[in-house]
Amino acid sequence: MIAKNGFTLLEILVVLSILSVLILLSTPFNANMLEAKRENEFFKLLKSDMLYAQSLASATDSDVLVSMSFDAENNRYSIIRDRTVQKRSFPDDWILDQDYIFYFNQKGTVLNPYTLNLKTSNARYQIVFPFGKGRGYIEEK
Repeated sequence: MIAKNGFTLLEILVVLSILSVLILLSTPFNANMLEAKRENEFFKLLKSDMLYAQSLASATDSDVLVSMSFDAENNRYSIIRDRTVQKRSFPDDWILDQDYIFYFNQKGTVLNPYTLNLKTSNARYQIVFPFGKGRGYIEEK
């Protein structure tokens, strides 16, 4: 008589299917968490671009103004000094309330302070360029 040691193919498939279902249920995919991470990374990049525009204005001649232009229709913003230096887009499902151009003088001061409103799928934000030497910032409403 031959001794059978091992598992049949059917037993292995049943065990693997049970394990795959348990793994799938143990780590649910959270789309909100992914969207929050995308927002966080975008705002981190926007803050560094705001600082870059101010420092670029400080490093230029007095005749040249550096601007940061927000285009609501095309969902993008750009940094301009004589020509476009940097152009970035934000997601199509985000809504910026209006177009606006911020100008920086040679000292890095915002010449026309303003607050823009940005609506994402998770929250509303304000992009604030304060009057004076202060750096622009983003706050959640």
